[in-house]
Amino acid sequence: MIITIMLLACGSLVRSQSLHLSAGIEKPVTHCLYGGALTYETKGKWGIGGFYQTSISTEPQERMSLKDAFYGVLFQIPLAKSEKISFFATARLGFVNENFFVAVPGLETSIKTWKKLNTVFNMGYRVGYPSIGIKLSHPIL
Repeated sequence: MIITIMLLACGSLVRSQSLHLSAGIEKPVTHCLYGGALTYETKGKWGIGGFYQTSISTEPQERMSLKDAFYGVLFQIPLAKSEKISFFATARLGFVNENFFVAVPGLETSIKTWKKLNTVFNMGYRVGYPSIGIKLSHPIL
């Protein structure tokens, strides 16, 4: 939260930088995770931000509940970039279930689909297996 406030303050002082809000779904080997992220992106498309993901339990004996929370900080490094499509190396570092520290390396492809809306396809390495995901991203500043 403190990082986000600092990034907002710095972003208002410097041009050509933006704050992106994204929502998406990821499928690791075990179950689907839903969540969102807030990423501060520079003009060169380098990024840092925070994320939160969780799964939703819909088993009959349980009420709908959130479980397997995964939250932390994310980093993105541009590998190739253009006006309509960009490729990134990513790293997400955070905690799962408030007990385990996890590092998830990955790759992302961001495609500008409509005006300021980007569709992002990602793949990573979680729980010893590959994972895939998709998210929608929109600049808010």
